[in-house]
Amino acid sequence: MNIAFIGDQGHTALVIDTIQAHPQEFKAVAVAPAFPDENMSGLIHSLNRIGQAPNFYSDFYDILRKENVDICVNCAIPAYMAAPTVAFLSAGVSVFAEKPMAISLEELDQIESACRTSGAHVAAILNYRYAPAFSTAYQAVAQGMIGQPRIINAQKSYKLGNRPDYYKIQSLYGGTIPWVGVHAIDWIACASRERFLQVQGFHSSMDNCNHGELDVSAVCCFELSNEVLATVTLDYFRPQNAPTHADDRLRIVGTQGIIEVQNGKTLLVKDNIQELPLESNVPSFFVDFANQVKTGAPCRISSSESIELMRVAIGARISAEQKEKFIY
Repeated sequence: MNIAFIGDQGHTALVIDTIQAHPQEFKAVAVAPAFPDENMSGLIHSLNRIGQAPNFYSDFYDILRKENVDICVNCAIPAYMAAPTVAFLSAGVSVFAEKPMAISLEELDQIESACRTSGAHVAAILNYRYAPAFSTAYQAVAQGMIGQPRIINAQKSYKLGNRPDYYKIQSLYGGTIPWVGVHAIDWIACASRERFLQVQGFHSSMDNCNHGELDVSAVCCFELSNEVLATVTLDYFRPQNAPTHADDRLRIVGTQGIIEVQNGKTLLVKDNIQELPLESNVPSFFVDFANQVKTGAPCRISSSESIELMRVAIGARISAEQKEKFIY
């Protein structure tokens, strides 16, 4: 399958590693910046290092005119994500899209329309669907181990470090809730299998270490169908000397027990605390998506789910900006 790369942010390494592991199945045919003067040398070097020699285009629209592409890997910065995604989907090319796929509801509507009209697939790179600790937790809930979920708490805490300049400008970055929080929103969706009804969001840029408009803390309170309640907390305050870059936690409170995910482990809390055996043989996310494009067999996240999760995240950010609840 022929792969085109747009932009060099986020999870390009996930795809590059997959191409390296499956050189007979995937070929990088083209690379283009997502915006003028974006430096693509790092991505090109990484592809060259694994024996790939993609053509460089200064304008990603030229790829559509000159190359035969099966999948577009769109890893632009948030403000430039929507245009390539819409363009490639409209041309019938499926898109493996960094999140957030869009930073406004209007952009998301354009993506949804292009996807529906063309029949091409789009997947937001919500890679925790392929993380054994999380997928094990979802399976445990589906098997009824904790009864009916009632409350779900999700946490993502990151080290701040020195972020690129676009993080400092909200119109380019799009907000921490869509950027980071969409992962936690995905956890809630997978654990509950309920619809998001409304949200009250909050965010703050206080104490962001001279990172301009970057909101370094956020909290979202969700009401879901079947009266399931959920919270998301996000921050960039993880200490620099902490052993890992991220501290991801998920707690699912059910009528008959609790499941907790932390430090790559899945715990079942009932009469005692039991560590559940993790799902084995988890497929590669990109291979799974490519197989969907090729055969139609569904991967772990559908186009409609990708779009809806982004809608939830953008709505939560709008709630934080407008200081009022957002109804889905």
